[in-house]
Amino acid sequence: MNLSFGSKLRFYRTDRKISQFQLELETGCAFGVMSRFENNKVIPTLHTINRISSALKLTDKEFLDIWKLFR
Repeated sequence: MNLSFGSKLRFYRTDRKISQFQLELETGCAFGVMSRFENNKVIPTLHTINRISSALKLTDKEFLDIWKLFR
């Protein structure tokens, strides 16, 4: 089953027990933007995806899993 970027972001974020607000603070993103990402209302830039990946401490495999959605 292929999940959307937002679904995968939500999965990785909740798996690591990080709130949307915590992730926004750690990535420097605006308040409420994680919700918009997770609901596929806004598409993040590559720079933002990298910041999210670092904040969530994604493995290389997890990062590529998300990145391939944008190719």
